[in-house]
Amino acid sequence: MHDIKHIVAIDIGSTNIQMAIAKEHAGRLIIVERQTQRINLALGLDDEKKLSSTSIESAITCLREFSCAFSRLPQTDVRIVATHSLRQARNKSQFIGAAAKVMPYPIDIIDGKAAAHLIFNGVAHTHQLDSRALIIDIGGGSTELIIGKQFSPSLTSSLPIGSLDIQKRFFNTGQVNHNNYQQASQFINEQLAHITARFEHFGWQQVLGTSDTIHLVCRALEQLFASPLITLNSLVKLRKKLLFWHAVDSITLHGFTSDEKWQLSSAVCILESIVKQLNITQLTYCNAALKDGVLYELATSLQKSDVRTKTVKSLTNLYHIDTQYSERIIKQLNKFIIQLTTPVTDLEWQSLCAAAKLHEVGLTINSTNSHLHSAYIIEHSDLLGFSAEEHQLITLLIRHQHQHIQQLPSILPIKHERFITLLSLFRLAIICTVGRLNAPPIPLNIHINAHIIEGELSPSLSGFHGLLAKLNEERKQIEETGIELKFRCQTVA
Repeated sequence: MHDIKHIVAIDIGSTNIQMAIAKEHAGRLIIVERQTQRINLALGLDDEKKLSSTSIESAITCLREFSCAFSRLPQTDVRIVATHSLRQARNKSQFIGAAAKVMPYPIDIIDGKAAAHLIFNGVAHTHQLDSRALIIDIGGGSTELIIGKQFSPSLTSSLPIGSLDIQKRFFNTGQVNHNNYQQASQFINEQLAHITARFEHFGWQQVLGTSDTIHLVCRALEQLFASPLITLNSLVKLRKKLLFWHAVDSITLHGFTSDEKWQLSSAVCILESIVKQLNITQLTYCNAALKDGVLYELATSLQKSDVRTKTVKSLTNLYHIDTQYSERIIKQLNKFIIQLTTPVTDLEWQSLCAAAKLHEVGLTINSTNSHLHSAYIIEHSDLLGFSAEEHQLITLLIRHQHQHIQQLPSILPIKHERFITLLSLFRLAIICTVGRLNAPPIPLNIHINAHIIEGELSPSLSGFHGLLAKLNEERKQIEETGIELKFRCQTVA
């Protein structure tokens, strides 16, 4: 048995110090431990840009605790990076000297451009960036913006507008009013003015937000307005709520720490300015971070591979899936799909293919109700590269791959009628892919017309009573969903 290689990434940020320990397994990076401690280094910088002894002591204590988990690993498998606050600190040598006494690993103080590249690297390896994306990461001391596609960043920028820095400069009394909010917005807009034209010239098709700061805003939006999606309208509503509360002590958000309540006003102010200045329609949070980019740099064997393919391959290896069988299902499914009057979208096709490849993972638990076991496993797996909508669609296709179609969620990633049609074709493709050997698929030609799916069977199948019984049972199941399924035998010329 080969020794399992572990790698470690630590990000000494302006707000938190974060650690991630991962291992490479079956072509996939698996996080085995995450730890985060809020240190607020940005608040420890005085007017002369010197870190207070209290801030240094808190950070070193954190690093000492973290290092207990990996102190015997070689330096080649550990990377510790520090960003804006330590970069700004005039007494950074004091910090580095103290850190060297508690762990035998160097600290790499990186500039804003390097931080932006690592952030993009983390997102690119955990999300499928097939179209050009704008990535926004708001830290405690700076904000990084990156435009890129797949694994190639095209434009990067690092601006001195961090949430803790803005908090200390404009909201340090704990009061939120029109005056200090406007002053903060003006300062942020002045910084954004340097990069707005260049970024708008490049353009983008999707916007993703990383970092705990953006997650903080999403949590507030979801709690107050039932949706974590960031838009200009949602940010304006949240800003009005903050002005209504007027003071940090009056904020009534369940589960928010005192530090998070203090940080919220500056976070909203930065995001609102960015969304306005760059004319962003909507921004979606993603949980990738700078430390993930560091991990994927260390795991050189996993760099620049298709994220979705890598995820599916890892799961098929882990659960010993019969890949030849699933590929035959996909071929059969493709023959059905081309009959649709409305072509499948990339989201639909990627989800159908993934569902076909992963629909039998539950067999490792029990063959009885294996579709439910499979759906449970997939629902609770980290499907890197797949969007939340694709993840939900894959899970639903697998859960309802055969037997009775249970009640569906009220909100689906695609229209209800469209889902039922795709599910029907998915189920038929499984039925028609008989046998575990390389047997030819059942010769079933289908025609799709609105709510009717007509299947035309070869005369040679007239004696296959078991198959005909399955198709007849399938007809009953599908008709309960509003789709009419008809079968008839071809006439012999």
